[in-house]
Amino acid sequence: MYKRKILTSGAICILLGYVNTSYADQTQRLGDVSNPKQQFKIAMEQLENQNLSTTDFRKGFKWLRLSAALQYPEAQYTLGFYHQLGIDGTEQDYYKAVALYESAAGEGHLAAQFQLSSLLLNQGLPTYDPERGLYWLTRAAQQNDTVSQYSLAVLYRDKQPETQENLSQYLEWLTRSAENGYRKAQYTLGSYYIEDNEQTFDLNKAFHWFHEAAEQGDADSQYNLALIYEQQGAGLAHQEQAVYWFSQASEQGMPGAMFNLGRRYLLGRGIEQNINEGLALVRAAAKSGNPAAQTMLGSYHIQGQLLEKNYEKAMQLYKTAAKHAYPEAQYQLALMFARGQGVQKSEKQAVHWISKAAELNHPMAQYGLGAYLINGVGVEQDMFLAAYWISLAAAQGQEHAVKARDSVLQNLNAQELKSLNSKLKHGSSVTMPVK
Repeated sequence: MYKRKILTSGAICILLGYVNTSYADQTQRLGDVSNPKQQFKIAMEQLENQNLSTTDFRKGFKWLRLSAALQYPEAQYTLGFYHQLGIDGTEQDYYKAVALYESAAGEGHLAAQFQLSSLLLNQGLPTYDPERGLYWLTRAAQQNDTVSQYSLAVLYRDKQPETQENLSQYLEWLTRSAENGYRKAQYTLGSYYIEDNEQTFDLNKAFHWFHEAAEQGDADSQYNLALIYEQQGAGLAHQEQAVYWFSQASEQGMPGAMFNLGRRYLLGRGIEQNINEGLALVRAAAKSGNPAAQTMLGSYHIQGQLLEKNYEKAMQLYKTAAKHAYPEAQYQLALMFARGQGVQKSEKQAVHWISKAAELNHPMAQYGLGAYLINGVGVEQDMFLAAYWISLAAAQGQEHAVKARDSVLQNLNAQELKSLNSKLKHGSSVTMPVK
């Protein structure tokens, strides 16, 4: 669950519009002031004094306790904060914190409601009580607090068992948080509408919410917005918008955006070509762990294009990207082993890497694996598996696989064809033979 950053007592005062001024009489006795609001003010003046002595702090804390005992919500919340964290010598006591928060929460104190819910919903604490936690988080969300609304949405999303009612509550609170301007909710809602789900997919809604969050500086939304513009067409306006949003996300250090912007500089696509700037961005993305950038640099080293030909560097880059399950890097590794480029030629290693790429739906790898299986090179010959992988590649429109599929299928009997169709239909996994 999302956890709000807890405010210090100083920050609380700032939020209240409180201006710290020295109190006229620091020696006042507790009985001199009966108004709990004034008592809280005195407490904060003393507790926030940077030159506070231990004696003065204790006096301030007594004022705070007195104000809380007289049911002043802000004092109860602040004292609960002290007990929750056990700061400044205060005894850490979650039960006392819960009692104080709950008293303030009952008076409509928003921060107390939220903080109370966080203690009640934390399974690692002795105060764990999900039913009460849900109640108080809902109360905070009903006050139009965007963070509470988002937290409540996430709570319903992760609630077990998954039900249609929980999903409806998730979308309701997520949408309310997004509509109230919370950019994390806006990004999450945009992502929801582009998930791989035919029933909920809505590119227009995704675009809207990504744009709202992107305008607020959310790097993930800026990146996704750029991708949508990039995929909407080759028109100049769309491409310029893609460059703009890739640039915005890149400035925030997002590796994917740096790679895409660098690629555009290298190709001169939607922006004036600049090889040096492009390489610098791609290298920065690769250094930040972007597998696409690592693979691109590896390919440049293989080809000797823009970078010096260096098989060793290419191998290192491909392997780094392959560890992140990037299929193109795995496929390129297979080619290096098949050709013996900078390494000892090994059909077995070629099959190993091409299999990994094929399993991640790389069409060329699927076709190549099918070819290995047909010929029994680096792997035991298996016409059924060959037909399986070539059929998958053909379904993605891979040209060689489309041409080869019918001739490969002719090698299967009726029972094998039936089994193949079943596997292709249901996406069943297959076991590779070992040579």
